[in-house]
Amino acid sequence: MDAVADISAVCRMIEQLGVKHITATPICTGFGSIQCAHGVLPVPAPATALLLEGIPSYVGDLEGERCTPTGTALVKHFADTFGQQPLMTVSAIGYGIGKKDFGRLSCVRASLEWA
Repeated sequence: MDAVADISAVCRMIEQLGVKHITATPICTGFGSIQCAHGVLPVPAPATALLLEGIPSYVGDLEGERCTPTGTALVKHFADTFGQQPLMTVSAIGYGIGKKDFGRLSCVRASLEWA
């Protein structure tokens, strides 16, 4: 149900905001292994690794799962391009704060530019 809520909320938000273009930075996967319902899996988990095909990603410097299959699927579906933030005049910024403790902030940031 958590994934359904995440996907529904993101789709609704993109629709309500009238988003026309999304640029995403390369996805940080993390490394190591995680314990889940299916046992111990490598990071990125098999579903995440499959979804990462064709889009830029990197391991980063923190052990653990830094991106989930749900988040990866959303970025892969909605991002038009991948790279650094383009030249833009930011009108609004939103943050989604993660629950895992990596010893530093775990979040997703979205910057909007009204055209």
